[in-house]
Amino acid sequence: MTVGAGAFVPTISFRRKAIFPDGSNRNNSVNVQISSFDILASTDLRWQLRYGSTLTGASFGNISDTPSSETCCQSDVSATAINSSTGMKLMSGFVKGGQHAAQQSFPVDTVLNGTNPVTLAIASLSGNATCNIIFRVHEDW
Repeated sequence: MTVGAGAFVPTISFRRKAIFPDGSNRNNSVNVQISSFDILASTDLRWQLRYGSTLTGASFGNISDTPSSETCCQSDVSATAINSSTGMKLMSGFVKGGQHAAQQSFPVDTVLNGTNPVTLAIASLSGNATCNIIFRVHEDW
């Protein structure tokens, strides 16, 4: 994806399904935790990991290449904007252009509640940045 300087842009979001297993009419009781993420960018950028922020144009659905019956989560990659004055910033940082940045250990165990999304958002520090993003969550069955 390509992002410009200025406002943060959502890359990948995850949220818990309200009902799981599918068709059971039972509230989703599976714990979902943030696992890790990787960012590779062509130019310097900043990132934020946000919980519960309002997304514009989000369309949550099945996680790609995973049967709906095998996951208690949904994902979105179609949101076009994120309201960073809503929700909570869990952590943030910077990525040096042309280098790989990863976050695999989080200072606080973050467990997703309800159907609030967790979103990895990025913005270039200057000009446009071409980015490859990987964001992982872990389901505790």
